[in-house]
Parts: sequence; C-alpha cells; structure tokens
Amino acid sequence: MLVTILFIFCIFYTSDAFKMTKVEENNYGMRNITWECEFCLSGCSLARYFVNDFYWRDIYMLGAEKLCAFISSEKIKKICDKYTSKYLPEILDAIGSVFVPEEICLP
Repeated sequence: MLVTILFIFCIFYTSDAFKMTKVEENNYGMRNITWECEFCLSGCSLARYFVNDFYWRDIYMLGAEKLCAFISSEKIKKICDKYTSKYLPEILDAIGSVFVPEEICLP
C-alpha cells in the first residue's frame, strides 16, 4: 500500500502536467510560481524566522549554555562557555543571512 502511494506521489511530483502555477502576485513579488516554489519559499521563510527571531535565539543560547554545563572538565567547560557567548550569535547571524527565500527558491 505504501509503495503504491509513493509511486503515485512520484508520478505527480515529476510530471509537468500536474504542476499548478499561480499567476497572481504573491508576498515575494514573483509571478507564475509552482506549488514546489511556494513550498520552498514557505520553508525558507520559516527557517529564517527560527534563526532570526530573538525568542528562538535565546532558546539556542540557553540550550548551548546547558550543553556546556554538562561538560565535566572545567577547562573545556570554560572554552565552551567562551565560544557560546562569543561565536554562537555570529554563527546565527551568518546562517540567518543565508536564508533569503527569494535567492534560494528560484522559479
């Protein structure tokens, strides 16, 4: 049963005849995009939100601090705390700048 469903999905996914297009303008200023593009745009927007939102940044920082707290060696724990406080915000900024839906999802 599962194989049949996957086979039908693959046919619909790969066939150009079944791709739906939208002619109206969307939030991204693109025209005539397929549902795959819309799905990609939505996914990238969600990923960008999870990286750039201050609430989620605080959650990531808290998680990294808790991870460092589990380290038994004090020397390694200090290094972990230093990297968490100094480099994690920079890494999140770099990742957030990569998630530009209009550049990743080209029609």
